[in-house]
Amino acid sequence: MTLVQLFARTRTLLLRTALSVALVGLTAVPTPAATFVVNDTADNDDGLCEPTPADCTLREAIDAANALAGTDSIEFDPTIFPLGTPATIHATSELPALTDPAGARVSGVGAGVIIDGTACGGTDDGLIYHTTAGTALTKVTIEGLTVLRFPGEGIQICAGDPTTTCDGALSKTRIEQVVVRENGGHGLLADGATHAGTRVSESAFLGNGSDGIRLTTNNTGVLSKATVAGTVASGNGDRGINLNSSGNNLNSKVDGCTALGNGNSGINLNASDLLAGAKVLRSAAHGNDGTGINLTAGDFDLANARIQDNAASGNGGAGINLVVASGVTSKAKVSSNTANDNGEGGIRVDRPANSKITKNGAHGNTGDGIGLLDVGAGSKVEKNDASGNVGAGIALDSGVVSSKIQKNTAFGNGGTDLLDGNAACADNMWKKNAFVTTSDVCIE
Repeated sequence: MTLVQLFARTRTLLLRTALSVALVGLTAVPTPAATFVVNDTADNDDGLCEPTPADCTLREAIDAANALAGTDSIEFDPTIFPLGTPATIHATSELPALTDPAGARVSGVGAGVIIDGTACGGTDDGLIYHTTAGTALTKVTIEGLTVLRFPGEGIQICAGDPTTTCDGALSKTRIEQVVVRENGGHGLLADGATHAGTRVSESAFLGNGSDGIRLTTNNTGVLSKATVAGTVASGNGDRGINLNSSGNNLNSKVDGCTALGNGNSGINLNASDLLAGAKVLRSAAHGNDGTGINLTAGDFDLANARIQDNAASGNGGAGINLVVASGVTSKAKVSSNTANDNGEGGIRVDRPANSKITKNGAHGNTGDGIGLLDVGAGSKVEKNDASGNVGAGIALDSGVVSSKIQKNTAFGNGGTDLLDGNAACADNMWKKNAFVTTSDVCIE
């Protein structure tokens, strides 16, 4: 290779290297997430989150996380916040909000952390996440801590501006192993124009002024795949667990939860439009002022609900209540539940269409043990025990037709044991039931 050729090749390599460097400079490099460790129980903020000396308060950690883009973490030093003897942060005013749209993780796992808002005033909230108007919020995580006695919400999560409306998309929220109690508003309020994939698990929401848990949307937004599992909601002023959509509510689930002594329904799944794919499984709802377990659809159907292996007793309203305003309760499966001693009916299904009510027990209720209400067709009521109720054991309203009611037991009810509101049972088939009193000879 001649000197001229060597020079030319070297110049080409240099130009290529320079171009590569320039292109790297133009390419956005993601900011790595940071972890800020709270090592001070004080409530002050000097603008610095410092590891040494111990001078990073919760307020300072929140400010530091907000200043750095990305899904940052806030953790707690277990030598300052021992797991066995939790340390308390006494907030004297509302904490700053976490405002990064990428979300943030606040974790007391491995430590003992209490955030106490007793000294706060007005409607100050506890832990707050929000963005700006119309901006999405994702990947909020709160775990392993206690939030108590704030005048407002214990935990508030808003995709948008909470002073106006939460009009952004909220997604991938995770709340785990938290205790939220004795706050003036909701224990947990999470809101967005759409709201997807929130999971609350292994937590307790106790004695809050409004709902224990409220997962919701506004402006006809869709609530989808909301899950509350292994959680207790007790003594709250309104509903215990409330999964509420101003539009469609799709595939929401409550599993293995307990709702006791709340001021309204214990467990409530609601949609202003369509409620589809809802599941309430292996849960208990006792002693609530309203309905134990309530599912409500507005302008469209309540479709494909599954209510199984629950106990709902001693509630002021019905034990289990499926309600529609305009559509039908389509293909619901209500099975292996116990609904006893409730102030209204045991199990009530509104406008049933091709639904199955099987293997339930309903005893000692003020209303009917099991009621199929209004109009509907094609349902099955099988292998239930509805005895000792003030009303009928099993009752079908006139307009509920083309249904099979068979292999049920109904004794000692204050009303008729088995009641069909249709003349001559219409085309309903009553077979192989055990009973004493009936409304018509067509019932067997």
